[in-house]
Amino acid sequence: MVNEIPPVVNDGECATLPTNSTIALPEDSPSTFGTDLNRPRESDNRSKNPLDELTPELIRRAYIDHDRAAEKIVLGRIETIVRYHVSLSLRRYAAQDGRDPSVYIDDYVSTTKEHLLKDNCRRLLDWKPELGSAQAYFGKITRNCVIQKLKSRKQNHQTETATDGEDFEKLTNDSGFSSMLDTILHKDLMLKLYDRLVATRSVREIMLFDLVYNDKMEPKEAAHLLGVTLDTFHQAHCRLLKRLKQIAQDLLRE
Repeated sequence: MVNEIPPVVNDGECATLPTNSTIALPEDSPSTFGTDLNRPRESDNRSKNPLDELTPELIRRAYIDHDRAAEKIVLGRIETIVRYHVSLSLRRYAAQDGRDPSVYIDDYVSTTKEHLLKDNCRRLLDWKPELGSAQAYFGKITRNCVIQKLKSRKQNHQTETATDGEDFEKLTNDSGFSSMLDTILHKDLMLKLYDRLVATRSVREIMLFDLVYNDKMEPKEAAHLLGVTLDTFHQAHCRLLKRLKQIAQDLLRE
């Protein structure tokens, strides 16, 4: 099920959306991102996925039993998933500003692997299938590492000023705002909205969408990762919803 949009907890609230919303979709505009925001496109997955062999048991053999052969396999699998998600994240976040993301790939892969291996490999050992697939679990960690590194190098746009109070009140009190956004919980439309959002080249909004809807991150945690106050995060989230509302309207007119 698509994650329910978290409500704003300050004076102007974005209403939590119902879970039974549906909408007729344009048949001639298929999503280009696949059926799971955490997984590669089907065209990237035609051959056997090497990550299928990554298991918690194998990770324990590698880093608790110190099995060198198992460690080599784990590192290879982790390299595959980290490199994929670093490449994907940099295409979304760095390339938007005209920078060649390939320049940064090795640096970001190395940083993410170091993050996974520190503290006696705690983050690797914490993974279990109940938390999601290896692609989803380690992909989320990778994406967060990329965002943190971009933020620390001042390569993103998270320092934009918050919506002023008057505009924020107009947005949150819009009588049609909540009802139109009911459509967002339709998964097929969600994927189309994401593709259109990426096409806008708005780095900040793409990051926010990834954290809230892809990673299902709590507002407080996402605000900390982005280096903003919780109020600023909620206001940015409402602006994102306003953007998604406009995109949804455009889709329905096509």
